[in-house]
Amino acid sequence: MSLTDAEGHGLRIDKWGRLTRSFEYGTDIRPHVAALAASVIEILHEQDYDAFIVGGTLLGAVRDGEILPHDDDADVAYLSRHSHPSDLILESHRLQGSLQDRGFRVLRHSWSHLQVLADDSGGYYVDIFTAFYKSGHFHEPIHVREAGMEAAILPLTTQEVHGIRLPAPRQPEAWLAACYGPSWRTPDPSFTFETPPATQRRFHAWFGAFYSSINLWKTRYAAGGSAHESETIRTHVIAAGDNVIDLGSGDGEDLAFYRSAGLRAAGAESISAARSVRDGEAQVNLVEYLPSFAFMRRALHESTGSCVVAANHLLACLDERGRSELLHLLSFALRQGAKVITADYEELGRYQPDSPRTWHLDWTTRTAEATKAGLRCVPLERARFRDEDGVRRTVAVVEYHLEEM
Repeated sequence: MSLTDAEGHGLRIDKWGRLTRSFEYGTDIRPHVAALAASVIEILHEQDYDAFIVGGTLLGAVRDGEILPHDDDADVAYLSRHSHPSDLILESHRLQGSLQDRGFRVLRHSWSHLQVLADDSGGYYVDIFTAFYKSGHFHEPIHVREAGMEAAILPLTTQEVHGIRLPAPRQPEAWLAACYGPSWRTPDPSFTFETPPATQRRFHAWFGAFYSSINLWKTRYAAGGSAHESETIRTHVIAAGDNVIDLGSGDGEDLAFYRSAGLRAAGAESISAARSVRDGEAQVNLVEYLPSFAFMRRALHESTGSCVVAANHLLACLDERGRSELLHLLSFALRQGAKVITADYEELGRYQPDSPRTWHLDWTTRTAEATKAGLRCVPLERARFRDEDGVRRTVAVVEYHLEEM
């Protein structure tokens, strides 16, 4: 018996406890993944970054000279000469631009984690992590923080991966022990990462996490839809403008409704698995400053007549930092003359981070965060109903305004 997705790709439980694709089934594409990693590393070396393989790629290379068959990517890191988070963030931003200038598709997961996507239909990618020394410790988000590794990385050596010599840490055993523990030589199908809370707090505070819920949403969209109540916001949006910019467009139900009502509509969605992205709407990380503002500027410029920015069940799906970024984006839209209308579940029982059906945004939190962003909230409608599970839900439709100075 094999476990596959709808497209026939093999699935497995990864080291984070998530159900993802792996290389174990179908055509062996691992040599192509190794070649992509080599291309990425070559560009990093040309720009004077000390780049090397890490993670499952290094583990497989040391054990067998191959990428692990149950893995789903190639892992690369570069050792920065900086140690302050601000310098590391700026460096990572420059690196992203360099890769994009070379024609690579790049997805940012945090300010220390880039993902370079293959330019074919293979669906594979290379992760790039920022590594650095700080306060006597070697750091490599998203998991490694280890003392006593001053001589473990440079000068680089090489490891063979599918016949390709790739740069590796000077002491690969030290890196592998820091990441996987002292028993790293023994395969353990049940292995999961248990990042110490202090390490996790540091990395999240320094570099954020733009796609912390990506797998939850991939699973949700793969199951056939976003399942959000939508109708409550629609009449307010239609009455507010001739153009609508739909943030978090999901499977595109709202976009289709607005267009059928005669409005010009443009959508933006963070998750590539969402139907609206597959149908041609923009894939934009809505909590990353540069791409989200670039999208908003373009969408506002292309609007003719009055414009309303709609965010249907988006704010409640973000954490506090994500909402702060989105509110700054909404503030920008307001300053350009657009209206902003949102809808979110307001009361939904106990909040559980790993259960999207419990996500909600209470009025006290909403108004406090709006005030901090220089905005004020005007409630337009509250609707109560029971969903298909019999859960009583309250949806609040809210219009945002700039706070008068």
